[in-house]
Amino acid sequence: MYELDSALNLHNRTQVVKKLITIGSGAYFQAGKELRHIGSTRQYTEGYNTFKEYIEHNYSFKVSTAYNLIGVVEKFGSIIEAQGDMSFGIQKLFQALPLVNNEDSAKMWYTEAQELTPKDFEYKVREAKGMAVPDTCNHAQELEMFFRCPDCNGFIHENHIQNFKTKEELRTLTSKLHKE
Repeated sequence: MYELDSALNLHNRTQVVKKLITIGSGAYFQAGKELRHIGSTRQYTEGYNTFKEYIEHNYSFKVSTAYNLIGVVEKFGSIIEAQGDMSFGIQKLFQALPLVNNEDSAKMWYTEAQELTPKDFEYKVREAKGMAVPDTCNHAQELEMFFRCPDCNGFIHENHIQNFKTKEELRTLTSKLHKE
């Protein structure tokens, strides 16, 4: 990975970040490094009152994405610098950011990101956060059924649809419901 000249002005550094974002994949890490530099040195004050204002004015992504990019640099930076592999995509590391609190957990989540499919990684993160995953969720007993109205595309609860033999009977019901 390369380091930019710390004397670059805000405009030039902003252009570099924009270019890195368009390249994608591994370049996101470098973009995060640049955003971290702009934020930590308060270089954004060369034209903006806040880092948030700087991001909103210069980039097409949200402020939360900028902070996620910076978070990846801060929590996974040394591992990425050593390994150089971001082929699995930075989105996985975004998901794991709240779970990384030391170098060991960063290594573990980085390894999981490399080895697991995106869906399996998402489930692992959800489990670590104490959230349900599809295999363990018990919501099936509580599901309600809704049907889309063929006339207005609105939804009709299953309790309103009983014993209809034809679409015409269903249309009659939906007409009544629309009048209510």
